[in-house]
Amino acid sequence: MIIEFEKLSVTPTGRTKDGRAIFRLVQDFEVRINISDDAALWIVVTEGFETDFASTPWFLHRIMPPAGKYAPIAVLHDYLYRYEAACPRVLADAIFRVGLKQLGVGRIKRWLMWAAVRLFGWMSYHKM
Repeated sequence: MIIEFEKLSVTPTGRTKDGRAIFRLVQDFEVRINISDDAALWIVVTEGFETDFASTPWFLHRIMPPAGKYAPIAVLHDYLYRYEAACPRVLADAIFRVGLKQLGVGRIKRWLMWAAVRLFGWMSYHKM
């Protein structure tokens, strides 16, 4: 699986109840997931979509800031969790893990981020 991201453009819009920054897409964000040589999936996260990027706890922000180099896959993951009813949670998390690797996130950080969404993501899946 290879994931291709278009340019991500956002603007800050406020904060969540627990103080995390919220950002709004100022233009559509297109993602192509190449599943095989013959199959690809296009996902368009539409302008106006709001995200907090990676929902890392404040005490981890020094080593895992919400908007690191993994911001594009964090936005896609938020979108899949919130709106893509046809996308099972386990698939959204697998796409997240592949995207983290492709964006150059190190093995330990990648595993920690993936493990966090597998352990705690159920609280946000289709509820964001």
